[in-house]
Amino acid sequence: MDFLSCQRNRRPADTVKPRFRNSPGFDLGTAVCLAKFSNIAYEEDEDLKRKVKKEWGFGDLHIVNATATSTQGLIAAKPGYVVVAFRGTEITEWLDWATNTDAFYSVEAPLDGRVHRGFWNALDEVWLEVRQVIQEFRKGPKPLWLTGHSLGGALATLATAQLLQSNDPVRGLYTFGQPRVGDRRFAQAFDSEFKARAFRFVNDNDIVPELPSWYAHVGTLKYFSDSGVLRDSPSWYDWTSKKIRRRSVASKVEHYLDHRMTSYYAKTIRACRQHE
Repeated sequence: MDFLSCQRNRRPADTVKPRFRNSPGFDLGTAVCLAKFSNIAYEEDEDLKRKVKKEWGFGDLHIVNATATSTQGLIAAKPGYVVVAFRGTEITEWLDWATNTDAFYSVEAPLDGRVHRGFWNALDEVWLEVRQVIQEFRKGPKPLWLTGHSLGGALATLATAQLLQSNDPVRGLYTFGQPRVGDRRFAQAFDSEFKARAFRFVNDNDIVPELPSWYAHVGTLKYFSDSGVLRDSPSWYDWTSKKIRRRSVASKVEHYLDHRMTSYYAKTIRACRQHE
């Protein structure tokens, strides 16, 4: 069983090789590895192939690249586990933003309740492909992990719900800066089955996790303060500081900076190294 002991690993973040602790509870080493996957999901295909296969040593790799909704991601496998990572929103790609702003319409959700129609359509376009590759790569009872940033976190959550509904085992879900994906009935149904294995990272003044306001979050919150301290929930000081800062013009810059996957990745690395 692989384990990343990042506390003793002082190499730069971009040279850390992904390794997993294949246990369902929260683990900072696993968080670093899945953050690395969520981060690399934004890279060009050739760079992605080189890093995942040659540098990280994954024997199986499949790149997902849809056209209608621009849904993208990757599925990678080693003998011990399979990882599915969905790419998040890029400002320069208007199809992604069109998907995100479709929140006023909902569809029936897996498990129960209703979910964001745009997110659902983005997953639905690639779901048969993703499900088939997962089954091919698992080749038996390999643990399955899902991850994603921003829109990618929403898609990873919906994919997890789909797998749970079909009784396909999922070892864990880690998301970074994801928006809310469904109503309270969906959130309650999801959490009743999977809350202890789903971890949702929020970086200080990132506003995306607060949207859409009429939906509910799933999973277990992991919150990065302004100074990078990892908490189970924001402290009174965190909330007060955030409210004050949001009154300033600079807060809009913070929304953007705190939402970047590179910021989540750097803070996850730092938290893991400090947790000795």
